[in-house]
Amino acid sequence: MYYFNSLPSFKRSFKKLGSKGLKDRCLKKFEMFSKNPKHPSFNTHYNKKRGHWQSSFTDEIRVLWDYGPEPGYITLVLIGKHDIVE
Repeated sequence: MYYFNSLPSFKRSFKKLGSKGLKDRCLKKFEMFSKNPKHPSFNTHYNKKRGHWQSSFTDEIRVLWDYGPEPGYITLVLIGKHDIVE
């Protein structure tokens, strides 16, 4: 299981997601993500353009993240619609 650190950019982008329903769905996805960030349902891959790992939380929502700063931790960088993280 992984623990999360979040950058200020992630916190700002999460606030801008929109509806409470969408935020709640993403929070549920984080529960599964903390257990296995490379689960096939997340379509996780390294985004060379942005220099971070990228995972799909919904058809529209992507999360940029990195491992660390310590083993067992993930740093959340950004969350948003596909065009924002690309």
